Amino acid sequence: MNVSHTQYFPFWYIINDLFIVLFNLITFSIGTVFVLLVVRKKKLRTIMNILSSNSCLCGSLLAFAILWDSFYMIKSDITGIARQDRNCVIRNICMLTTMIALNYSLCLQTYHRFITIVYSQQTSLRSMNFYIKILIIQWFIYPFLLLPIILSNEIVYQPGSFVCQISFSNIPFFIYLFILSYGIPLIFIIILHVCMIYYIQKHWKSHRQRRLTSIYVICPLQRIVLITLVLIISYLPCGIFFIYEHLYLTVIPYAQKIILLFASLSFALTMILTFGFNRSVRRSSFSLFHRTNRQMIKHIVYRPSRK
Repeated sequence: MNVSHTQYFPFWYIINDLFIVLFNLITFSIGTVFVLLVVRKKKLRTIMNILSSNSCLCGSLLAFAILWDSFYMIKSDITGIARQDRNCVIRNICMLTTMIALNYSLCLQTYHRFITIVYSQQTSLRSMNFYIKILIIQWFIYPFLLLPIILSNEIVYQPGSFVCQISFSNIPFFIYLFILSYGIPLIFIIILHVCMIYYIQKHWKSHRQRRLTSIYVICPLQRIVLITLVLIISYLPCGIFFIYEHLYLTVIPYAQKIILLFASLSFALTMILTFGFNRSVRRSSFSLFHRTNRQMIKHIVYRPSRK
């Protein structure tokens, strides 16, 4: 059912939405470039790069869904008409699905690092075919995780933020989504990190092993930890607004806008960190950029003149 009414909204609504668009354009661009580079160059198709490409693909799809939503948000900000369109719920389902996929893709990267360190002799658990199968199975499972929410029609329009979301007042489904998309991945990543640190301290005693630890273990772990911390920060506004509304029994109409802004910022930082920490993909992108520039300059400078 479409609900529409005309009113004046604060100017900062538009500024907020423009920043959401900016952050998601960054996410979409970096994620797409990363995936295309790995697909194009065979030497980049390592297991870790494939898993990172999966995260970037999730980020790009998520950014596209948020950009799709941002168009209607900005339109409502300008016209002053809050109206639910027929694709509002579909957009939110796409956003939730890709957000869950992004968080669990980080779990898969952590799992790969864990297997590489702790079970280095188990080649079957470190093969490319094993991870390809896991990725395929994951993408089939993600949509089914949201079936309880979809079938119960718990995604409703929020007129103050112009998006369709699960309401804070719907405590059972909000907690279900929070645990599913945030709690489980975070606990999984923390447990594996603790196990890896314990294993390294107990078994890696020699100087050579400590040196290899700093090169092949610490740096990837730092990257995953930083990305995880960024995702933790992105969920803070959501938790703060949820607690505030239930403590003071006050509905904040623009809460989802602020939550989406912080989430978009965290997704952009996640893509930047994924790209920045991956030396091989970063070098390939720079070399491709410089080669393209040289070809353009050569074409311009040595272009034969027409008589």
